[in-house]
Amino acid sequence: MRIIKLRVNQLPEFLVISSILIVSIFLFITFFKEYNAHKHHVEYQKISSNNIRDRLIHEKQIYLLKKSVAISPTNSDALFELGKSYIDKMSYVKSNEEKYKSYNTAKDFFLKALVYKPTDGKHWARYAWHIGLNGETNEAIEYFKKAIFLQESDPFVHSLYARWCVNLVKSKIDFLDPARCEEMNRNNQKGNNTIQYYDRKFINDISITAFLEKAQIEWDKAISFKATVNDATFNIIKHNSLGDLELIKCNINNAIGNYNAAGNKIMIAKCYYIKGNYNETVNILNGIINGSSANFGKYLPETRNLLNNIIKKDANNYRALYCSGKIYNKLKQPRLALLDFKTVVKIDPKHIDTHLELAKIYRSNGQSDLAMEEYETVISLNPNHKEALDLLSEALRNSD
Repeated sequence: MRIIKLRVNQLPEFLVISSILIVSIFLFITFFKEYNAHKHHVEYQKISSNNIRDRLIHEKQIYLLKKSVAISPTNSDALFELGKSYIDKMSYVKSNEEKYKSYNTAKDFFLKALVYKPTDGKHWARYAWHIGLNGETNEAIEYFKKAIFLQESDPFVHSLYARWCVNLVKSKIDFLDPARCEEMNRNNQKGNNTIQYYDRKFINDISITAFLEKAQIEWDKAISFKATVNDATFNIIKHNSLGDLELIKCNINNAIGNYNAAGNKIMIAKCYYIKGNYNETVNILNGIINGSSANFGKYLPETRNLLNNIIKKDANNYRALYCSGKIYNKLKQPRLALLDFKTVVKIDPKHIDTHLELAKIYRSNGQSDLAMEEYETVISLNPNHKEALDLLSEALRNSD
């Protein structure tokens, strides 16, 4: 009887210890699961920080996010990243069926994320951004309105809405077409406002004018809420988008001012090209060619396209030809560089830098006599040209 009584007395203590043990095990399992989910998400973020948009890398990103979501299915941020990954996947899948499947999968993950964070205005705005750029214009507008209702004073939400309006218009018009600006300028001369040019141009039954006006309103709000914060990234995004907005309206000088504030040299060059100021266009492009290797590679297709267009319009533009030759030199294509440089000195025989470039190519080709002729030409044009004097002296010593 004593033993039974003792066990009965110990029962509450046993229940407490058991409860603590069960809760501890549950917390440990939860922590372990969350740790693993976080680990997969961090690994995904490390890959995401790499700008290489390789298909295999992208598929690995999706794999890691799926693993994270499988362990922690209520993680709204991971769900949203997974949705975005399927949006990105649409850029390299080939068939319309695959694109459609990726888009619907993306929407499923976006909507799951919104279920777990229904009051997150940023998520609603990002969802609106993606569906709005994939044809669901009216739905996107409603979701942007909801995002603003949820987070009225958030500059990110307003700026995303503004950028979406600008990007949507950019996707429907050739905003870099000089002929468009000429037509708009003629329209202005008749006393019409620039933005009225778009009154009869529509996107899903909404006039482009309305999108442009909305973009300006939302940028004004975003800037007012961000006024006290010195955020370099926000400022770059802001000025690039406002530059695009001004260029769409063909206010080119305003566009240049914004692109300059954003440090966007290639868009500044495009603006000067639209204005017909080819010399200034070449000046900007020359800076890109002589700048960092990263920017040179990043803007190479656009740089070459602008130079080729200038040369087509003005075959005697030796400065554009010189830049073209420098590009070929940087790409280790001396034969093509030689052709451009020879054309330059035919147009402008006194172009010292081109003679020096020719000399270097001849020297690397083992054509020392031709190289020395070019050095001598440079010195005849500038007797104090130190580099040419040094290289000529070296060439003479090697020829002995």
